[in-house]
Amino acid sequence: MPQNFLEVFPIEVIDIVLMFLSKRTLATLYDGLSEESVLKPLVLSRMYKHMKVDNLEQLIEAASLDARVGTMHLEYRDEYLSFFQDNPTFTSCISDIKLTLPGPCDYTVFNKIPLKNVSHVELKGVKSFDPSCAPRNLKLINLFFDLHPIPMKMEGWPPSLSSLVIQGHNNLTLIELPKGLKELTCSYLQGLWNQFPSGLEKLELILIPFQNQRFPNSIKELLINCRPVDVGKLLGRLPSKLKKLSLTTTLYGMISAFECPDSVEILEIKHCIIENLGGFKLPKSLVKLILTDNKLLNLQDVKYPESLQVLNLNSNGLKTLHNVDLPKQLRELYVADNYYTSLEGITFPELEILDITTNSVVEIKSMKNAILPPTLKVLKAGGHCIGDYEQTTFPKGLKSPSMEIRKRYLSQMSWRAFC
Repeated sequence: MPQNFLEVFPIEVIDIVLMFLSKRTLATLYDGLSEESVLKPLVLSRMYKHMKVDNLEQLIEAASLDARVGTMHLEYRDEYLSFFQDNPTFTSCISDIKLTLPGPCDYTVFNKIPLKNVSHVELKGVKSFDPSCAPRNLKLINLFFDLHPIPMKMEGWPPSLSSLVIQGHNNLTLIELPKGLKELTCSYLQGLWNQFPSGLEKLELILIPFQNQRFPNSIKELLINCRPVDVGKLLGRLPSKLKKLSLTTTLYGMISAFECPDSVEILEIKHCIIENLGGFKLPKSLVKLILTDNKLLNLQDVKYPESLQVLNLNSNGLKTLHNVDLPKQLRELYVADNYYTSLEGITFPELEILDITTNSVVEIKSMKNAILPPTLKVLKAGGHCIGDYEQTTFPKGLKSPSMEIRKRYLSQMSWRAFC
């Protein structure tokens, strides 16, 4: 039967269909094909386009099939070493390897492993690391240092390296950052460098003490999860061309004094214990605003820029959207897990997605008088007990599978709508 596909569809179309099949289904399909079938190598390549290695038997099977692995996710074990040494052809044909080395380990492990096409490496429990000994085609290195690493100079990074993660090092004077670095994540360090690579575009800081460092204007994305006292210093030195800013920390009363660059298009302020946005000026270029897991009680007097298209207010303390001046260009509104009891009288812009899901005892029981926007394509309303569901008018564009309604008979003779 699979061979007959070639009589109906070109092989390019069949390849696209194979993309959506599970590995188990692909294996069944592969076993059903004859050795002469032109589909057999195509199915095999899809089976091993992505391979996560959990045991030695998987490697042995792939080699026995002469599979050409696309991307291999490998957590290294000593028992794999002899396999890779005994199967050089199979090993050399792996296009891309994302390698994890469990701790405790050091850089000398690279001398043992005969793997060439390693693009990502993660080292745990690192005692020491010499970048000059790392594979020269590495694009990403994650270094999770031991509590007491051996002091040694870290320089001579692979020229292809664009992303670096450093956690737990206690002497940054020993680390010379790669000049071509594009992304840097720092966590649990004793401080920061006084100078960053001039082309750095993404910086993530987790529990880092901050002094008087300045960021290069090349930074487009900044993620901060630090102590409030350090966040206060950071917010006064934001890069002028920043596109995305993510804050995950307690801001207390700092939000009103916080000036966000107008260049920011995505702003995330999560888990910051914010009760209101009074006095906070949103960036003029803002497209996406995420304010999840705070303590917002109302949205009155908030002036949204007309550029805003996505607003996420999930998990706050909001009880109503009345008198909220939502921007006309807003297309996605997420207000799940708040305390709404009604949508009546709310003027929605031309939304395409509305999420009012709830997991609390506070719920909406009537929607027949709610005026949902005719542009709505997806409505998520799980958890609400809609007693007048049959009398509610939903937008015509709201069809399965965008919205699936399951009717359940309740003791109160009502219906529950889920999406």
